[in-house]
Amino acid sequence: MKQTPATSTFSPENTNMIFTIELKRVQASQTYIVNCDSAHQLIFLIKGNMMLNSSESLDIVLDEGKFCLMPISSETLYTVVQNTTYLVVSFNNFPNRCEQIYMRELWQLNFKQSRRFRTHIVNEPFSRLLQEVVANCDGMLGREPEYAAIKFEEMLYVLRTTYSKTELATLFYSIASRSGNFRNLILSRFMQTDSIEELVRIWGTSRKSFDQTFNDEFGLAPYRWIRAQKARHVYYALSESEDTIKEVMQKYGFNVPAYFTRFCRDFFDSTPLELRKRLRIARYSHPLYS
Repeated sequence: MKQTPATSTFSPENTNMIFTIELKRVQASQTYIVNCDSAHQLIFLIKGNMMLNSSESLDIVLDEGKFCLMPISSETLYTVVQNTTYLVVSFNNFPNRCEQIYMRELWQLNFKQSRRFRTHIVNEPFSRLLQEVVANCDGMLGREPEYAAIKFEEMLYVLRTTYSKTELATLFYSIASRSGNFRNLILSRFMQTDSIEELVRIWGTSRKSFDQTFNDEFGLAPYRWIRAQKARHVYYALSESEDTIKEVMQKYGFNVPAYFTRFCRDFFDSTPLELRKRLRIARYSHPLYS
C-alpha cells in the first residue's frame, strides 16, 4: 500500500533558494516514491527503520541514528519497516560563501578516494542539534523563518566541525563541486534535455569550453558521464518502479526499442526484460521482505 507520510514543514518565503525542513511520520508497512526534482535531500532517521531503494543505490537500510543524502535528480522508493519518524532537509544550494568554499575542498578530496553511496551515523553533537530541531518542527520553525534558517546553517557547521573531511567527502560526493552552479545545472537538467548541445546552450558557452568545464567537474566527458547516470536510473527503474519497460525506455530518452536493448546489454549484459526479472527476484529475497 502506498502512502504519503504526514509532515510538519517549514519553507521560507520570498527567496530564490529552495529550502525546507520536514518532519515525517509514517506507519509500518508503507511504501511511497520520492523524486528529488529540484533539491538535494538530507535524510535523518529519528525513530524506526526503513529501506531505501534509489537510483543512487539499492537496498539502503536506514536505522535509527543514521542519515544520508539524496542528490537532485535521484528517485527513491521508501519502504517503512516499523513506525518511523525522520527529518528531511531539502536545499538546492549552500547558504553562504564559507560552505561553498568547503564544498570545493571536498570536491578536490573526492578525486583521491573511492566515491560510493553510504549512510552515516549521527554523532553526539549532531544528535543534540537534531533533537532541538525536531522539538520545534511543529512550533517555532513554522512561526519564525529566521530561526529555521539559523538551524540549517548550524547543521552545516556541526557537520563541518565534528566529522572528518573524508567522512564529509563521502556524504557529499555527488554534490560537492568546483562550481556549484554548473554541477547543479547538470544534475537538475541532464535527465530532461534531449542532447548535450541543449545543456551547452543553457550554460551559455562554446561546446569546447563546456566540455572542459564538464571534464574538470565530473572527471569524465559529458557523453560517458550521462550514459553512466542513465544506466543507474534504468537499473533502479527496472528493479523498483511499476512502469512498463516501454515507459522506462521513454522516460530516459530511448525512442527506439533496439537502442534501449543494446544499451542494457552494454551495461548489464541483459535485455531489459531479463534484467527486470533478475532484479525482482533478488529484491524480494532480501531479509526485510521476508
